[in-house]
Amino acid sequence: MSKAGNWEEFCGRAAAVLGDALSDEISLEAAAAFFENVADISNANLRQYIVRAISEIDGNRRFYIELMRLFEARASEGDLVRVTESE
Repeated sequence: MSKAGNWEEFCGRAAAVLGDALSDEISLEAAAAFFENVADISNANLRQYIVRAISEIDGNRRFYIELMRLFEARASEGDLVRVTESE
């Protein structure tokens, strides 16, 4: 996991990427690539969940919006894992 300051910065970037994809400012492929290539997320299952949520945005926005809100709130990686494991 990243250091606290780096994680908060990453969360800001992640929330912006998710928001840009939601508003069609970037493609879903570009958003997925951001998360596939970022080193800040150490949990592989969390990374896969996020990429899956991006690819399914048109089918179920609830997961996508929840992820965006968690990143906006600067949730810890552990909190994100717990939320995604409960889905």
